[in-house]
Amino acid sequence: MDESRMPKTRRRLPPLNPLRAFEATARHLSFTKAAEELSVTQGAVSRSVSTLEEYLGFPLFERLPGSLAIDRVNQQFAHAVTDAFARLGDALDDLVEQRTHTTLAVRAYTAFMIHWLIPHLPRFHLLHPEIEVRLIAANERVRFEHDFADVRIRYGHGKWRNVHSVPLLPDELIPVCSPQLLGGGRSGVDVLRGAPLLHHSMRRHDWSDWLESAGVHCFTPDKERYFEEASVMVEAALAGMGIAITQRAFVHDELRNGRLVMPFDHVLRRNAGYYATYQDSGDQSPAVIAFCDWLQEITSSGRVASPAALS
Repeated sequence: MDESRMPKTRRRLPPLNPLRAFEATARHLSFTKAAEELSVTQGAVSRSVSTLEEYLGFPLFERLPGSLAIDRVNQQFAHAVTDAFARLGDALDDLVEQRTHTTLAVRAYTAFMIHWLIPHLPRFHLLHPEIEVRLIAANERVRFEHDFADVRIRYGHGKWRNVHSVPLLPDELIPVCSPQLLGGGRSGVDVLRGAPLLHHSMRRHDWSDWLESAGVHCFTPDKERYFEEASVMVEAALAGMGIAITQRAFVHDELRNGRLVMPFDHVLRRNAGYYATYQDSGDQSPAVIAFCDWLQEITSSGRVASPAALS
């Protein structure tokens, strides 16, 4: 056998305390300063260094009147001990981080994240600093049943196989636009004729459903614009590009501060909404339960209505 390939026999390591005392003393070249750093007595540091020297069989410092000296070889060893303690500290920090912090993957529609979930998330982080929420954007085409996320925000009636559903937001459609579009004294259907209708391309029936529920029949808009993302459609409405049809909860702040207005009071309420879902099993992680309980607390606090209330 090639002896060069044989594992090197390691010397049994001395206790950590003598190594800590030596490392601090080598940096300060002073038992007194090392003792102050380690919050022990000068005598304790001196004895610990002597213990290490006895273990090794040779002195580590030259004791001079009123000072210490260390040669090049022992100084190299001191640097190695410093590096080893730093790596050990980093490893301990990583261990504690991984054991006490949990990453929670949450997949949600982009508009839901931007307009509702993200504004609420700082409160969750204050309540649960140990849980790091990782947001994953989804569109209406995503197949949630093949998703790896821990929690999925889905739109529908809340009845999916093998998942637990927590109702969050009802489907409440309203038209919104920039207040500048309402100038000129237009009212009623004339408002709709005077500006392009803005659509979310994945929800092409929202406008027609709202018009029918509002009693507006046989209406053909002069111009329409389509957007792949609901959040982009809302931005277009803010810019005065037309009248958007969107979820009331997504434009709550814009309506409150007057950046958007409702040209009509009518709200289309559907028997559907947004739900937080997770696998219906008995071994859910505490992070999933904490997050969904927090979501449920928000929706039941009166700040938003529950989709279940529409059924």
